Amino acid sequence: MNGINQFFLAVFALCSVALQSVASAETLQDSLISAMKEHPSVEVAEAGYMSALQDERRAFSGYFPEVNVSGAFGRVYQDNATSRGLDVVRGAGYSGYGEGNITMRQHLFDGFKTTRKIDAAEAAALKKNLDILEVKNDLVFRVARSYLDLLRVGESIALLQEQRDKITEYEQKILSLVKEGLSDEVEGQQARDVRMIVDGVIAEYKGQFLSAKSKYTELTGQAAKGGFVVPESLAYYVSENIEDEITLANDYHYSVLIADADILAAESQMLAAKSEYYPDMDGEVSFAKTDKRDLIGGESKDVKALVRMNWNFSMGGKKAANTKGLTYKYEAAKANKKDILRKISQSIENSYAQYDTAKQKLALSTERIVLNRKLLDAYKSQYEGARISLLALMRAESQLFNARLEEIENRYGLLLSEFYLLSSSGRLGSILLGEYLQETHQ
Repeated sequence: MNGINQFFLAVFALCSVALQSVASAETLQDSLISAMKEHPSVEVAEAGYMSALQDERRAFSGYFPEVNVSGAFGRVYQDNATSRGLDVVRGAGYSGYGEGNITMRQHLFDGFKTTRKIDAAEAAALKKNLDILEVKNDLVFRVARSYLDLLRVGESIALLQEQRDKITEYEQKILSLVKEGLSDEVEGQQARDVRMIVDGVIAEYKGQFLSAKSKYTELTGQAAKGGFVVPESLAYYVSENIEDEITLANDYHYSVLIADADILAAESQMLAAKSEYYPDMDGEVSFAKTDKRDLIGGESKDVKALVRMNWNFSMGGKKAANTKGLTYKYEAAKANKKDILRKISQSIENSYAQYDTAKQKLALSTERIVLNRKLLDAYKSQYEGARISLLALMRAESQLFNARLEEIENRYGLLLSEFYLLSSSGRLGSILLGEYLQETHQ
């Protein structure tokens, strides 16, 4: 009994809204922002985006000239026509040696290969940027579900503790009647069984609470500190027509945008592969200087300004195979988008079904509470008239508590179904975090 009371007090301190000041309240938005800052999955996605930006920068560098500077120094021995002409005795000579070279090359034409590679890198960077948005939107729903679980379990345990106190009171009265011989021993055992059922439900909810608390800590990076506030309903944002919601998702869902980026990247890679069929035209300017004894050649300079053409031919079909492979990858990206659109539509349809069911269940549970209150009042009148036993009255009281517990489950279930529906259409993150979500993935 003491252990249950202590646990109840801990949960009540965590989840009660009425006894917490506004300054200490931890809203859903606070938890979401904490998760955006602390969860490793966001860091992984952001690191992937920064890496993709470097790939984009590397591809863009193809527009700029390459400069190569080299040098060498040391001692050489040479036997050549010059040395043999100047030194008729040995026909060779030794000398200190110095060499310097500088060359600048600039692409003049590469079949638009650099442009295609830049397009592909930009599309890949866009995809990685959208990946951050996808991770954060997924995290938003997971945190919201964990937040609602803590509220639901906390409120349920508070109600169950109230029910247990009532049932225990009935149990003690029935046991007193049994002891005085005014009631049957079977009724005492049945009363004890009802109380044990409540204890079992409390134990189950205790496990749910510990699990939800652990999940919340994993998602937000901090322990639940209490002062949770029940979030407002998001029914206002739910489209009345399911087709309208699907249309919005088809245009703005991050998964669709990611698929579009994949298509763009695959197309650019395919076109870049086709550019390999064209020759490369490069401009080259170079200056080279060599310094050694006149005996073996003396000082020399070499200055060039050239246009070079390089045209590679693959006789084994390598280029053709590469181009076809990337063409199939492009077609696969387009097909993948169609698959994503179908999955989003199915997910939205399922979430709408769950949403409608949740609304009906909440309405029925509310009606059930009203009905059980009336039944309890009727049972009280019958008990006062000695028409039913105290055990029957206890069961009626327990039935009302069960209806109230069901109403809590259905109330939070409806909230969760709203969150799930908007998450399915890709709008939950922007609704709950607004501009903050957009700012943090730029």
